[in-house]
Amino acid sequence: MNSIRNQGLFVAGLVLAMVPWLLAPSTISPFLVLYGTLNVRIPAATRLLIDYPQGLLALPLFVLAVWCYPGWKARRGKASLSAGLAASAIGYLLIVTLLYWPTFVRSS
Repeated sequence: MNSIRNQGLFVAGLVLAMVPWLLAPSTISPFLVLYGTLNVRIPAATRLLIDYPQGLLALPLFVLAVWCYPGWKARRGKASLSAGLAASAIGYLLIVTLLYWPTFVRSS
C-alpha cells in the first residue's frame, strides 16, 4: 500500500512540475502582442523562452532525479511531491521574470 501511495505522490509531483509548461502558451501570447505593438527589443533569454517553451519540460527531470536518489527510498514519495511543487514555483517565477524583463531593460 505504501508503494502505491509513493507512486501516486511521484505522479502528482510530475504533474505539478509540468504546470509552468502548460501555462506558458497562454501567458506568452499577450506579451508577444504587447511587445510587437510597442516595438520593444526583446532580450535573448526572453526570446529563447518565447521560441522554445518546450524547455520547461526539463522541470519534471528534477522530480525524477529526486525519485531515483537512493538515500530517500523510504520517503521518496513526499520528496517527489515537494520537488514537483518547487519545480512548479521556480518555473512559474522564471516565466514571469523573463517575460517582464524587456520592460526593465533599456535599449541603447
